[in-house]
Amino acid sequence: MGSESFENSRIRLDHLERLCSLVADFSGRSIHANKPITGSDMFRHESGIHCMGMVKNPLSYQPFHPSVVGSSNVSFGIGEQSGSTILRHLLSGSGINVSRKDSLILLDHVRSAASEKKSSLSIDELLGLYFQKVA
Repeated sequence: MGSESFENSRIRLDHLERLCSLVADFSGRSIHANKPITGSDMFRHESGIHCMGMVKNPLSYQPFHPSVVGSSNVSFGIGEQSGSTILRHLLSGSGINVSRKDSLILLDHVRSAASEKKSSLSIDELLGLYFQKVA
């Protein structure tokens, strides 16, 4: 059932995330990151194949666009499961064009750093690795 099912109703799905946050605040309970629809990781992808698909078609690995429920855009994790496509995509957003060859070199460093950190890297950490190891 897509968002188009609600077009003729008075239900405002675009306010859902804000409403859930308000209820969470008043109840003193947090919304788990993996909570369906309104969790902060609902539109987060790290797997190389998922990220590549999302870059090509934002609806390839999610049932609807985040704005339907009042969420911000898709986010990408940078970690052990990342692929070279998402590294090139994220770096291009910072005005850096990277060749496939260089992105594969960077990918090895990203995976090592994420493994050592035991968590995803930030965009600043990705940029730091790029300038230290590739540029």
